[in-house]
Amino acid sequence: MPTEELLTTKETLDILKIDRITVYRMLKDGRLTGIRVGSQWRISKSSVDDLLSGGSTKEIKLDLKISDPSKKTNLIQPDILPLYCVQTLQDVFSELAQVGAVTVKRDGKPLTTISNMQPFCQLIQSCEKGRAACSASWRELNEKGGPETQFFQCHAGLQYSSAEIKIGGVFVARLVAGQFYISPTDPDEEKERIVHLAGSLELNRGQLLAESEKIQILPEPVQLMLGGWLRKMAETFSHLGHERMDMINRLQQISAMSSYQ
Repeated sequence: MPTEELLTTKETLDILKIDRITVYRMLKDGRLTGIRVGSQWRISKSSVDDLLSGGSTKEIKLDLKISDPSKKTNLIQPDILPLYCVQTLQDVFSELAQVGAVTVKRDGKPLTTISNMQPFCQLIQSCEKGRAACSASWRELNEKGGPETQFFQCHAGLQYSSAEIKIGGVFVARLVAGQFYISPTDPDEEKERIVHLAGSLELNRGQLLAESEKIQILPEPVQLMLGGWLRKMAETFSHLGHERMDMINRLQQISAMSSYQ
C-alpha cells in the first residue's frame, strides 16, 4: 500500500497561496487533513490536491488574504453588514429624506425591512406576487445599474435612486430609496397602468387606485441632493461592514492561534 505523502505547513501555504493562520483554520474545520508531529503539522497532500480541484464543499467566507482578488466576490457575503445598525440608520435617513428606503442583496432580496413604506407600496408588498416583482426590479437594477445610478422606474412605475455598498472594493449590497414620482403623471395613463398592475398582482383595483393618489412628487431640491445623500449613507454602511469583517477575522486568527500553538 503506498504511503500518504505529507507536506509541511510552509509547503502547503506556498501551494495554496494563503497564510499560515488560514492553513490552521482549514485544518480545524476539515478542509485539510493532517497529523501533528510534536509542535509541527504534516498535512495530507491528497487533501491539498482535493481542495485545488474543487473537491472541498466548504467555503472561506471572510478571509481576504487570498492572492487572487477576483475571488473576493464569492467570499464576502452581505450578512457581514451589521444589520441592526444598518436598519437604524436607514430608518433615520428615510424619515429625514421623506422617501422609502431598503437595503437589498445582489439577487434583489431585501436585507432590511423597508423604511417609511408608503401606502401604495404597502399594498403591493402585502402579496407574494408584489414582493417578488419588487425584488425583480431591484435585481434588474443590480444587473444593469452602476455605482452612480440616477433615477430608475420600478415595475409599479415609481421612481427610485440608489448607491452601491462595497466592502474591500467588492459590491455586496445596494441602498435603494424611492416610492415617488419625479414629475407629474398623465392621469389617464396612470389609471390604465395601475389597473393593469392590480390585475397582474391580483390586488383590489379600486384600493390600489386610491393609494396611488397619495404618491408624492419628490421636490426638485431633494431630487438634486438625494444621490449625494445615498452615496454618503452607502459609504457609512460599507465602513461598518469592513470594521465588522476585520473584527471577525481578528477573532478567528486569535482562535486559530490559541488552538494550534
